[in-house]
Amino acid sequence: FSKYNVYIIENAECLNASSANTMLKFIEEPEDYILGFFITNNKENIIDTVRSRCQILLDYYAGGEHNTIPKVWKSIAVNYIKEIAVAFDGAMLYNKDVLIPLIHDRKELLYLFQSLFDIFHQLYLAKTSGELDESLEELRFLLKKDKQYFLKRLDLLNEILDELNYNLNISFILDRFVLEGSEK
Repeated sequence: FSKYNVYIIENAECLNASSANTMLKFIEEPEDYILGFFITNNKENIIDTVRSRCQILLDYYAGGEHNTIPKVWKSIAVNYIKEIAVAFDGAMLYNKDVLIPLIHDRKELLYLFQSLFDIFHQLYLAKTSGELDESLEELRFLLKKDKQYFLKRLDLLNEILDELNYNLNISFILDRFVLEGSEK
């Protein structure tokens, strides 16, 4: 149905040196109308010479993970967004007093930031289409913001989700989201 041939290499982190060199040739000397995708759960495990020649696309919901996020985290994320948007001055205290006691491990922190990403993505889509999911109705006031407001937060959330692979302090991550996600 398309003029393109698409190749998908799953578990790209498992490429050995020989197969990586073959892929390198494929990347460096592409034929017309060929697209190649390297799928991995950790881009850092892809051989540097291959990774440096690829465009990185992040997808934090691969494998159906999005559907496994407990619904309570969406509610927590909505309240968090309201707190930051309405009372920025109290957001750091909200992190310390409300969120940190709710987060018992890295998986729950990941649930929170995946939920935040999903909500900001839905708000961005609502900004462009005018249709807002009724579960986000209490955030309708944010649709007065321009598209850059949502794009800035989506970029920040992408960075934070990527950094959750490292052993960073939970409080630091939450405070970073408040500080860098605030309007300046």
